[in-house]
Amino acid sequence: MLRRATANDHQALTRLAADAFAELGDYGSMLSSWLIQPGVDAYLEEEGTAAEGARLVGFFLLGYLEPPALRAEPL
Repeated sequence: MLRRATANDHQALTRLAADAFAELGDYGSMLSSWLIQPGVDAYLEEEGTAAEGARLVGFFLLGYLEPPALRAEPL
C-alpha cells in the first residue's frame, strides 16, 4: 500500500534510508533534515495490513524550492 508519510513515520524512514544508502554517506541524518522542510512530502510503501503489522519496504520524496525572488530569507 502506498500512502503519504506522517511525522510518526519519520524515524522508520530515517532508519530505512540509513540502511539502504550506507555506502553513499549519512543519509539517515540528511533525510531527517529533509523531512521537516516546507515543500517536502514523503510517501511510503508498506506490505501487509495494519492488523498484520505492515512492513515498510520503500519510500520516495517530492520537493520543491521557491524561486530565489520569492524566498523570505536566503538559503
